[in-house]
Amino acid sequence: MVDTKVINWDFDLAISGHGGIGGDPKILYEKTIQTPGAKPSPNTARYNKSEELNELLDDLMHEMDPVKRRAAVYEAQNVYARELPAISLYYPTSYYAYDPDTGVEWFYTTGGIAKGIPIPQNKLALIGGGDGAMSGETAGTAEAAGTTETTATEAGTTVMNTPIMPGSALIAILMAFVTIQMKRSNRKP
Repeated sequence: MVDTKVINWDFDLAISGHGGIGGDPKILYEKTIQTPGAKPSPNTARYNKSEELNELLDDLMHEMDPVKRRAAVYEAQNVYARELPAISLYYPTSYYAYDPDTGVEWFYTTGGIAKGIPIPQNKLALIGGGDGAMSGETAGTAEAAGTTETTATEAGTTVMNTPIMPGSALIAILMAFVTIQMKRSNRKP
C-alpha cells in the first residue's frame, strides 16, 4: 500500500530506505529517473525535469571510456546537488556481532557483493575465505578510512558498526513531520 502511494505521488513527504548502492554509476540513472519502459517503482526519485541532468545521466549510461564516464558522473552529481530532487535526511546505523568461537568468521568483501552492497554477512564466509576478504582482525584499516569500527566486548564477541546517524538529521525528520501535520490541521474541510 505504501509503495502504491509513493508510485502515485499520493504523499506530502516520503521517507524510504533505498540508497545509492553499487559500484557502477548507472545507479545514479536508476535512482534519479524512472528507467524508460520499466515498471513504476517507489525506489527512485523519478526526477526528469532537468534536461541537463537527463543528458548527463544518458551520457554516463552510454559512455564506456572510464575517464569520460567519470567526468559525466561528476557533472551529474554537481547538477543533482544543485537541484536536489531528493535529499538524504539520515543514515541508519547497523550493528553486527558474531562469536568467532563458532568457527565462522564474517568478513567484508572489497567492493561489496551483488551490486556492490557493503555488508559484512558475506555468505562466502560459510564456505571458506575469498579474494579481497577482510576479516575482523584487519578491519582496523577500514576503521582508519572511516568506513567501519570494530570493537571487542567483554564476552569476546566482535562488534562491527557503521557510522552513527547525526542528531541533526533526526531533528530535521521530526521538524518535517511536525510541519506537515501542522499544515494538515490548518486545512479547512
